[in-house]
Amino acid sequence: MALSRELDNGRLLTFEAEGHTAFGRSACATDAVTAYLVALKVPKRGTSCADETQPPSSTPTVAPPGTTLSELRNGVSDRVERIGTLR
Repeated sequence: MALSRELDNGRLLTFEAEGHTAFGRSACATDAVTAYLVALKVPKRGTSCADETQPPSSTPTVAPPGTTLSELRNGVSDRVERIGTLR
């Protein structure tokens, strides 16, 4: 917190939840991170995001036997493209 006050353009984005990862768990946090990574736009001072219950993923956690590296890359590309639609 102290460092965010010391930097002119520093911001602390508070995530009101347990755990270490906010991206993808909260539309507020995901939007703030995406806005910074895409446009270097920082959130307003004092921004706080809440945890949101996410629907269970239909994506398997382990690739089915016989999945090619190309198929895995395509899956990652699809997810990266979806990040752009979250903005």
